[in-house]
Amino acid sequence: MVIELYFRLNPECYFIRGVECGAIFDLIENKIYALNQKETQMVTLMEKDEPVRQDEEFLDELMRLRLGNYYRSRMYIQKLRIGSPLENPGLPPQLDRAFLGLNNSCNRNCWFCGYYGMRRSLGCLGCNKWKENGRALGVEKWKEIIDGLKDLDCKDIYITGGDLALSWKKAIDVLDYAHGKFNDIYIILHYQSISSEMVQSLENRAKIIVQSEVSKNPGFNGSFTLLVVSPDDLEHASTINGKNILKDYALRDGEPLSNGLPIV
Repeated sequence: MVIELYFRLNPECYFIRGVECGAIFDLIENKIYALNQKETQMVTLMEKDEPVRQDEEFLDELMRLRLGNYYRSRMYIQKLRIGSPLENPGLPPQLDRAFLGLNNSCNRNCWFCGYYGMRRSLGCLGCNKWKENGRALGVEKWKEIIDGLKDLDCKDIYITGGDLALSWKKAIDVLDYAHGKFNDIYIILHYQSISSEMVQSLENRAKIIVQSEVSKNPGFNGSFTLLVVSPDDLEHASTINGKNILKDYALRDGEPLSNGLPIV
């Protein structure tokens, strides 16, 4: 007797399908898993509730990564939505913001960098360096992405890195092309990289977010401050307030979130 099995992604896991390949985005772990063509085809079928083979190594790996599970009957999986409930069921979701990571290079070794296994309460809002064997996208490819975001009616974009100061011409070229296509454009810079010349070149074209630490708050006029807060600085951080200050609480991978931690 053959028992039909079904495999569905967990509520927090979204399948994103491209022209040929796709990816799985895990909202809880904030990770993206790239899929090849065969894997993309398999996920497409299983998300349509088509039966699967139980001895498929790829699906076993998804289960090991806690991205999905086997079921003995067809299942409806209600997807998890964090902070963006659909107000108009049946209509496509609104794309409010997109993050454009222009480079992954940085000469600093900040303790709060995701490269060292740190998690941040504001997620993508901040710079990070990471290991990547591929080749950085050129300006023309970024222009195609910007056009696609515009076609999707994306509201705001955030230009970030790595240290954008190391790819400043590219950052300015991308900013020039994106200017006027979105409600707001934000550019994220480390407080040790920013200069008055850079601020002047961004005037009236982008809103600046300066990443800093509690003890090194730069207080740059006209910019937002992304204030990284360590567990040791919670008390001090509570005394720092302002409409242009965003507090980003850092936590190392594996450490539990405290019930009292003011995650924004």
